[in-house]
Amino acid sequence: PGRLTLDLFSLATTATARHDATETIVGGGPSTVVHDQSIFNSEARLAAELGIRDGLAVGLLLPLRVYRTTIRYLGPGGEQVAIENPNVHHRNETLTGLGDPWVVGRTSRRLGGFLVGARLGVSLPLGRTEADPFELGDMGLPHEHSQFGTGTLMPIAGVDAVRVFDRFSIDAAAITVQ
Repeated sequence: PGRLTLDLFSLATTATARHDATETIVGGGPSTVVHDQSIFNSEARLAAELGIRDGLAVGLLLPLRVYRTTIRYLGPGGEQVAIENPNVHHRNETLTGLGDPWVVGRTSRRLGGFLVGARLGVSLPLGRTEADPFELGDMGLPHEHSQFGTGTLMPIAGVDAVRVFDRFSIDAAAITVQ
C-alpha cells in the first residue's frame, strides 16, 4: 500500500515499403513510378502504478510516439525522379506526439510460489487522429496515414504471473485491447 512504481520502456521498428503508381513526372508526363519509402516507428511508454492496499493498485500508462518517413520516387529505369504533387501521399517528415493513455486497475494474489494478477482498464482517446486518409487520397488531397490515437475509448484486460527465485524472476503476461 502507498508504493509507487515507475517503469519506462520503448519499442522501435523500421520497415521499407515499395509500390508502383501512375504519376506525372516533372518534364516527362505520366509514367509508372515506384514509391520507395523508409518508415521508422517508435514508442516510449512511461508506466506508473500506485498500490492502494495489499493486492490492489491503480496505474497510468503514457505513450510517446515518433514516426519518421522518407520517400524516393523512382522512374522506369530505377533513377530518382521528381513528380508533380509529391506530398499528396508521402513526404519526408518526422511526427511526434502522445498516444492514447491507459488507466487500469490491478489486483494480485499469491498462489503457491507465484504472484498472479489481473488488470482491467480503458484507453482514453487523447492521442491525435487524422481525417480518413483513404477518402482524402481518393480526392487527390494531401493526407496523413499515421495515427497517434484511436478516437474512441477502448477496454483493456490482462493477466500476468511472476515466479521469483533468489537471483532472477520469470514473468508471463497477456493483454488485450478491444
